Amino acid sequence: MENLYSLESDQCNCVNGAPLAAISAHGNACDFNQRLIKLRQMSIHKKRARKSRFILPLIILGCLSSLAQAHNGPPFAIVVDQNTGPCNISVWTHPDIGLGTFFVLVDPLSGSFIPSDLKIDLGIQPMNGRLPEVVYAMQRDNGRGQLQYNAQVNFDRQDFFRVRVHLQSAAGSGEVTSQVEATPQGFGRWDLLFDLAPFLLIAALFYHGVRKKRKKLMQKLSE
Repeated sequence: MENLYSLESDQCNCVNGAPLAAISAHGNACDFNQRLIKLRQMSIHKKRARKSRFILPLIILGCLSSLAQAHNGPPFAIVVDQNTGPCNISVWTHPDIGLGTFFVLVDPLSGSFIPSDLKIDLGIQPMNGRLPEVVYAMQRDNGRGQLQYNAQVNFDRQDFFRVRVHLQSAAGSGEVTSQVEATPQGFGRWDLLFDLAPFLLIAALFYHGVRKKRKKLMQKLSE
């Protein structure tokens, strides 16, 4: 009888001559389902990562387009507290290619006053002399609590320009010279890198996070 039971048991573990596992398949089925779930999660994660690779460049391109329309920061001084003729002047500028702006702030000399007939001309010429000097008549502006003269000039390209400020009045005349580099609007040598730094940092952190999550997911699948 023992041999018969043994034979029947052996026959039950075979199908068409192929042996079957003698242990329950329930545990393996559960493990297989868990692996399928993890693989599906990994596939979704990969799809999201691919989408983010397209979204991030679009964000950066949008930032670049907004920078292209921005000015190159606040104006800066090229002449400070210079005694010129009957006045003391400071010259500030926005030297943007295309249309640059200049501001001459005027103060009276000690114990004196600003002549009422004061006129200021602004001469602009490339330092290498490739173009003749262009003279602009500056406009008087009393609206900000301090007398200043304003002018807009044309810069044809990125280059160094000689700046000549000429004062003339019945009380006397004077002249001061300086130089400035005309730069693209919002795209100075270091402005682009400086403005993009936060976005590059966010991109680096995002990429680091994606790699970290992917590594953890791979470790779970290998367990």
